[in-house]
Amino acid sequence: MGMPRACSSIEFYLQTIEIASSFRGAPVTRIRWHRGRMSVERDSGKLLRVDRIATLRQVLSEDPSNAFARYGLAMEYSSCGELDRALEQFAILLAANPDYTAGYFMAARALVKAERIDDARKMLAEGIAWAQRKGDAHAESEMQTMLEEIV
Repeated sequence: MGMPRACSSIEFYLQTIEIASSFRGAPVTRIRWHRGRMSVERDSGKLLRVDRIATLRQVLSEDPSNAFARYGLAMEYSSCGELDRALEQFAILLAANPDYTAGYFMAARALVKAERIDDARKMLAEGIAWAQRKGDAHAESEMQTMLEEIV
């Protein structure tokens, strides 16, 4: 579907606002058009997070190798306390993209939340090694600091 070709961008904007105002409940915080479909996000805490999880899962069903979406899904699960699911997504991310250093840091944080300190240390050591290979001094420093704090 998407924006009709004969429709000006201002008409499209007005149609989008009209559609958004028809939603009841929590206020609409963002509307996106992607591949002809509208995605509406509402600011109601967990409902918004579930909408983001559903959106990320949809993106990954279309492109399982999308590292950014995989990382985002892991972060959403971690944020809502679903640590096992978060760690599963981090594992998939790092298996396919071992140089995604932010994944090591955030996976280690999830492991600490899950009280798996030894696993967090191992994750940080792997992440530090990858950060050194990439020459990413910032990521290396963050992970080194975290490693020293959890020892």
